[in-house]
Amino acid sequence: MDHSLRLTVLLIFGASLGGCTSAVPLDNSPCPCPSSLGYMCCGTGSAARCIRPAEGQTCSGSGPTIDPSLKDTGAGNDAGPSVDAQPADVGDPDVRTLSPISSIAVGAAHACGLRLDHSISCIGDNSKGQATPPGGQFYGVFGGADADFTCASRIDKSDFNKDGLVVCWGDNTYGQISPPAGTKSVSAIGARHACGSTAADGSTVVCWGDNSYGQASPPAGPFYYLTAGRNHTCAVRPDGDSVETGTLVCWGDNSQGQLNAPKVHLSSVMWLSAGGDHTCVTDWSYQAWCWGDNSRGQSTPPVGSMGGLSVAAGHACATTMPGYQIVCWGDDWGTANTGPPSGIFNNVFVGDNFNCAQLSDGSWPPPICWGSTYQPWY
Repeated sequence: MDHSLRLTVLLIFGASLGGCTSAVPLDNSPCPCPSSLGYMCCGTGSAARCIRPAEGQTCSGSGPTIDPSLKDTGAGNDAGPSVDAQPADVGDPDVRTLSPISSIAVGAAHACGLRLDHSISCIGDNSKGQATPPGGQFYGVFGGADADFTCASRIDKSDFNKDGLVVCWGDNTYGQISPPAGTKSVSAIGARHACGSTAADGSTVVCWGDNSYGQASPPAGPFYYLTAGRNHTCAVRPDGDSVETGTLVCWGDNSQGQLNAPKVHLSSVMWLSAGGDHTCVTDWSYQAWCWGDNSRGQSTPPVGSMGGLSVAAGHACATTMPGYQIVCWGDDWGTANTGPPSGIFNNVFVGDNFNCAQLSDGSWPPPICWGSTYQPWY
């Protein structure tokens, strides 16, 4: 398959990912709440949580109480991820004005979504400003499973020379939100570094941020399919001028064997994703390989055919082929890899604390998140 066509397929395949939602009425996020959207603070102290009362639900001092007739509907405390049978967000005039989310980037404990109107909104941990995006319109949003920062490509209709330039926000302890001038794209975000390109075709790689292990010092030559883990980076380097043959190359920390990439050629790479100290790849025969840290089984994918995948520090998730259901393996402290939702999904993005995916039904349904911390998109 032609390389440019293959990239187009990958972009389309992942284009429909969106934000997170939980079962009505509980979003499991701490108070204060967006009261203008119908939410209220329920409970006291550290147990206080935002809820959106459903029919038959009231709030007591210890938390929400549910009418027994509603217990089988999933409308309970910490009910977990599900798609609302009659989503309250659809009928709410305030929420109805928000543009649907078309793609998402998940970080360590936050996520940012790109809406169809090209604005960005974020949820989750904001201790370092990683969930406070800048204003304006953007082409895409990018995150890393270990990262406390996010990057996006800005639309600038007033200045052609600035259109598409990368802007980042969040933790900047190591300069990770300060891309070099002229950076046109970002495609790999690690814990404290990022890599992108100053070329329109994405082939000229530039990295910034922490370089303690050489993770921000790419070898010479063009690269495709960049991905970054905690302190390492991987990509496919073409052989000479060919875009059909190439070799997986990794650089940075090798304490867990994360640089020992298998012999996989560019023409066969379908998806490449790194997180923590390991990396996984799927090829066009829908087979998955992983290497690096396997202390939690995160580098031992289950047997079966897989397509799009996403990797975090201690676990990974992928969509099955065919069927586009979600399968996860490994263990991030028993929170993010357990209980993936059922259904048919476009793809899945994972973080150290929660995962997100969007049902594939063509009508932009509310995306779903599950794990230790998840919230709905307002």
